[in-house]
Amino acid sequence: MRRIARTLRPGTANRRFIIIGVFIIMLIATSSAVIWYLEAVRSPDENLITSLADGIWWSIVTITTVGYGDEVPVTPIGRIVGVGLILVGFISFSSLTGLIASMMVEEKLKGARGLKPIKDRGHAVVCGWNDTALIMLQTFADKEIDETIVLVGNHPTEFFGDLEAKFPGLKLRFVRGDYALKEILQRAGVSVANQVFVLADENLPQQGADDRSIIVASAVRFLSKTVPLTVQLVHRDSRTHLDNCAVDNIVIFGELGGNLLANNVLNQHYLAVVESLLQSRDHGIETVKIPATLAEQTFGDLVQWFYEERGKIVMGILSERPRLELTDIFSDDSSTIDDFIRSALEQSSGKLPDQRWSIQIKPNKDYRLQPNDSALVLS
Repeated sequence: MRRIARTLRPGTANRRFIIIGVFIIMLIATSSAVIWYLEAVRSPDENLITSLADGIWWSIVTITTVGYGDEVPVTPIGRIVGVGLILVGFISFSSLTGLIASMMVEEKLKGARGLKPIKDRGHAVVCGWNDTALIMLQTFADKEIDETIVLVGNHPTEFFGDLEAKFPGLKLRFVRGDYALKEILQRAGVSVANQVFVLADENLPQQGADDRSIIVASAVRFLSKTVPLTVQLVHRDSRTHLDNCAVDNIVIFGELGGNLLANNVLNQHYLAVVESLLQSRDHGIETVKIPATLAEQTFGDLVQWFYEERGKIVMGILSERPRLELTDIFSDDSSTIDDFIRSALEQSSGKLPDQRWSIQIKPNKDYRLQPNDSALVLS
């Protein structure tokens, strides 16, 4: 029934469903009253239907063509009513089941065409498509990711169907449309997503792809200030335009590859180690909250505890900086100008940056752990 309820949408099918449902209810109520009057009131000595409850039971099993036979009319006119109820009930229930089936098929087709709103929560949203997206899906499949992945783009239905066939083990969902539009991002559920990725559009010139990514990042931040956001750019110079979008990660085309190749000059095994780490199903880098028992202790204590207690190697520290609140900027005895700025920020929903983070790889062993620190662990 929940699935049926989800398929109901305002429109012709919904109205037909309501009309047929109301008609069946009225038919049951009317036939129950009529058969009770004919059998129990007019012929009290002969009948098997002795109460209105018996009449309701008889109407339900008759209209559904179940026919248990425990309650049956014995008078000629009562049997005529029963025949009529069987015929009308069969037609009505056939229409109702056919309508429900067609609504479910239509809803399934809407999902395949990318026109259905995403109802999941905590999913990953990928806006745009290029070779990077294909590698991401392949990596998700290799690592057996169980998270729902929503692909957003203006692609034909066949494109989505091919991806589903290629990655049957992934929970893929599709939203078709221009992901620079707020309504398309809302349909993809970015405000309740676990992560959002904005990829460079392969169909645009390089600078145009960066401009589009910046616009999409701004639209995502308009809908949610907290969802982790990763943006892929082509040019390094474009990253300055994302300073006001509170982007968590910025990936530059070619920059990562260049850094890997340069480091491989210094250590010829560098590339092999990184590739093995990226492709491994059993090993990876994870962020772990530091146990309360290690609060205010040193990084050296943290490394020793993780190795002895959990058999894991700590690579560094991730430090989060809490979001800056208006009360942290303005004092109680602020000036008129301060009051004006405070009012403007409040009316604009407080466009202050959300909490940010910084990474320290292998800090000094005497580094004192802070309340907002997490451990970067090689698992």
